Amino acid sequence: MSSSTRPFEAYRGDDDYIFVSYAHADSESVYPDLIFLKDAGFNVWYDEGISPGSRWTTELANAIENCSVFVAYLSPNAVSSENCTNEIEFAVARHQPILVVHLHDTTVPPGLELSLGGRQAILKTDLDSSNFRKRLEEGIHTLASGADPFKGKGKRAKNFNRRWFVFAVIATLAVVLIAMRFTNKAVNSDLRVAIAVRPFETSTTDPNSRYFADGIADDLLLRLGHWRNLPVIARGSSFATDLPTDPVAAGMALNARYLVEGKLRSHGDQLKLTVFLVDAADARNVWSQEYERAWSEALRLQDEIADAIVAEINPALLSAETRRAVRADPANLDAWSSAMRGWWYLNTETQDGLAEAQTWFGKASELDPLWSWPHSAQGL
Repeated sequence: MSSSTRPFEAYRGDDDYIFVSYAHADSESVYPDLIFLKDAGFNVWYDEGISPGSRWTTELANAIENCSVFVAYLSPNAVSSENCTNEIEFAVARHQPILVVHLHDTTVPPGLELSLGGRQAILKTDLDSSNFRKRLEEGIHTLASGADPFKGKGKRAKNFNRRWFVFAVIATLAVVLIAMRFTNKAVNSDLRVAIAVRPFETSTTDPNSRYFADGIADDLLLRLGHWRNLPVIARGSSFATDLPTDPVAAGMALNARYLVEGKLRSHGDQLKLTVFLVDAADARNVWSQEYERAWSEALRLQDEIADAIVAEINPALLSAETRRAVRADPANLDAWSSAMRGWWYLNTETQDGLAEAQTWFGKASELDPLWSWPHSAQGL
């Protein structure tokens, strides 16, 4: 197929659809994926679908704003294209679920990297065609089901049970409050802002449970390792058999403020995986979530589960850090805490908040001149 030949007409209907952003120079690499997605049952909108004579920016904005999932193909061509970067920034501003596909090894500009930080990404060059398309399809299904924490007005999965969710949240809060009320552990505020994944607990001696639990933990380590905003403790250290079980002691041993822990329970053909993000400074539960699957589909969906966990951990950790920075004594903030304080003010979306954010981003830059993140944030 010629790179200039459209594979099919872009979708123009009222049903859910995905928006695909790419550089025209990459058409030869992207068009086969569009055909695969259409054959897999997805409605696909891409910019060849703009009506003749229509106002390009208006139709494009409407297409992005109303899509179910925004898929961004990144490459050197895309990051140097003003149209592509504008599309991505608009999707971020509209809180759309975004799946990033890296066509090639690409140096992403700091501003764009900041906007896309923590979002699900697939490295096409690291996968064969079959595995890449499997990851692409599963990633879109995950985001379309409402599993993207960055989306402000997402649709929930059809089997979502609101009453169970409310009960689970209340129960989790109760446990956390009781733990905070009766614990006598001192708060260690000197821990490095880093994250470690500990071996997940299993309720049985079934080797399949152990393999699955370790597989999920390893997948989380791999995906968290793609973050650039904080260190991830190596597996050899966080999986050490002599590591204390107490989260405060484990955090001190690893010099990591945040721990990812999990418990896998099995009942017949059903498994339930509960994942926690723990602040090791005081053993406080920052975030938790349960995932239930049938064993028959669990191994097939292992990547999807890991992607969903990472997608929720990142904003939870960022939220916890911004709250901690705002509560801290401004005279004693390091570069990271100053940046988090600036991020909190930026999200107030007020003129005073924006001015305060610039001040704290500037302070973070002064404290760590080699850290590019605060410099990028000052350009927002």
